Parts: sequence; C-alpha cells; structure tokens
Amino acid sequence: MVDPRIEQALSEAEDAHARLVDSLVGVDDSWCRAPSLLPGWSRGHVLTHVARNADALERLATGTAEGRTVAMYGPGAAREADIEAGAGRSAAKLVDDVRTSAERLHGTCRALPAQTWDAVPEWRNGRRQPLTDIAPARVVEAEVHRVDLGAGYTPNEWA
Repeated sequence: MVDPRIEQALSEAEDAHARLVDSLVGVDDSWCRAPSLLPGWSRGHVLTHVARNADALERLATGTAEGRTVAMYGPGAAREADIEAGAGRSAAKLVDDVRTSAERLHGTCRALPAQTWDAVPEWRNGRRQPLTDIAPARVVEAEVHRVDLGAGYTPNEWA
C-alpha cells in the first residue's frame, strides 16, 4: 500500500496536469508558435519541455524501481535538442504529447512498488532527491509553465 501522503501528492499532480491540458483546448498552430514569457521560447517550446520533463521523470522512476541508475535526459545538449526539435509541431501534436507524457508518468508512479518511494536517486546535474519529490515537482512544472505560456494564467490562480 502506498503512503497516503504520496497518494495525495500524486492526485495533486494529476489534477495540475488536467488543468493544464484543459487550458489548451482549442489552441491552434499559430498560438503554439507565438512567444511565451520565457526568453527565446515559443509556447511550443514550453509545451515540449513539459512533455520531455514528464518522460525524464518517468524514466527516472522506472529505472529506480528496476534498481538501475539512469540519466533523466540524454547526454550533453540532448535535452535542449529534444525541446527544439519538438517545438514546431502542430498544436494537436503538442497538446497530445503533454497529455500522454503526463499519463505515462502518472501510470508509472501509481504502479511503483511501495518500497521504491524510499529511494533517493540522482535526478539532474548530479543532484540527489527523494523519489517522492516527483509529484510535487510535476505540480510546479504544470503550474509554472502554464504561467509561462503567457495566456493570462497567473500565480494568483494557483490551486
């Protein structure tokens, strides 16, 4: 059985992602290509980053559960290259990527053996953090980057 605090955190992450995805209903290609609030990044860059971060954390969770040390992102500038490569996709593909990458991460987290949550793997840049930080990190990811989309959502609206 998963600790009720972990269960609560996972539910909060799922809710944050549902709100993000709901806010993307009806966006079109031109909206996704418009500048975000992050210098040099379009909204497509932000959405791709959110999706690749979900993939990276899913890889971290899976590797930890299997007793393997894994890199969240590929070597060197792979993270930035992945974001750049995905930024120009259609709105439909970007939104689907955000939705499905979060669903995969949530599914993986919900399937983790309870003892896996006690692990403290290496995240990014040599930083070690408890695996239990995944859900809170994803809430922050969804909320902060929803603001970064520059579509009128502000920190004053954070749940």
